[in-house]
Amino acid sequence: MFHIVKDSIAYVKRDIHKLISDVKAQRVVVDPISLYESLFSNPEEKRTYIFQLCSIIKDTGATALYVTETRDEKEATSREGMIEYAMDGIISLRYVEPSDFSSVILAIRIIKMRNTAHSREIKPYRITDKGIVVHSDANVF
Repeated sequence: MFHIVKDSIAYVKRDIHKLISDVKAQRVVVDPISLYESLFSNPEEKRTYIFQLCSIIKDTGATALYVTETRDEKEATSREGMIEYAMDGIISLRYVEPSDFSSVILAIRIIKMRNTAHSREIKPYRITDKGIVVHSDANVF
């Protein structure tokens, strides 16, 4: 098992930059980042390799999107509680269910966005055939 983990990490460190460059990727999605995080048992090693992965992808010029689950008790924190430190931005997507259970509202909130002034309000959004539409003039609650 240990060799599989070491080989996986070595592959990512060695080949991800070339792979992204070869296909001229403008966007890279890592879904879920928790799989990569799970390769490490030592928190310091985990943090080091997460930062290295982020740095490698950033060096390609591609925009990276890392998908992670949140801890139930604290929606703005990933399960491991570590990935937030490496990210330039964190966007929380969630469902809001009204007390009358009439429907489910899709809600978005920007938790963190480095070097950008942004609203911290929770706003409803919908997904259309033209992309995501955020209703910035509406309120969820």
